[in-house]
Amino acid sequence: MTPVCTLMPPGSSFAKRLLLVAVRLLGMVPSEEVPAASTGRGTMTNPVSDPSRETAGAKAPRLDPADLAVWGGFLEVHTRLMRLLDADLVATHGMALVEYEVLFKLSAAGGRLRMSDLAQVAMLSRSGLTRIVGVLEAQRLVRRVSSPGDGRVLIATLTATGRSRLAAARETHSANVRRLFLAPLDEDQKRAIATGWQSIRVALDQHDRVQAS
Repeated sequence: MTPVCTLMPPGSSFAKRLLLVAVRLLGMVPSEEVPAASTGRGTMTNPVSDPSRETAGAKAPRLDPADLAVWGGFLEVHTRLMRLLDADLVATHGMALVEYEVLFKLSAAGGRLRMSDLAQVAMLSRSGLTRIVGVLEAQRLVRRVSSPGDGRVLIATLTATGRSRLAAARETHSANVRRLFLAPLDEDQKRAIATGWQSIRVALDQHDRVQAS
């Protein structure tokens, strides 16, 4: 199961990839709206497609209530959790969740990683990572240095201050993940969710391989 410290950041590529594979695997037409998150004041309805944008031929099957409960539930829980986790990190440590994730991934790699590789493991675009690392560098949490073998390659390095700030933020983040995400689940539910994530990862990896071929 994915470590609690690596829950997806807001706007993460995993969520975007999950949306893409759902469109392809579940037969949603591109013009359909993603079901809105439930607010507890009513139930979610089937998304309605725009007939003017549908291609000729048979319509793609709509999501049934069971599918909507899974998909809409993921979107709602992900969005609400990310907002809460991000807000608490900012309030307690002055660190956005996406900044925490970059520091965490860098630390997990031994504290030193090429910028291109860091973008990949953090599931961020290179431009997005450059912006975030710029913020972290201004706080002296990360340094960018040229690779000794190739001056064109930049290497992100976690500083001592960065390690200290990450350790403090990790305690807060892990406690919130346990309280908000893990505590409401029993062991059977945790295993079922972990199994579901793995099945989706396999589908996403297969999609990526097809796209790259």
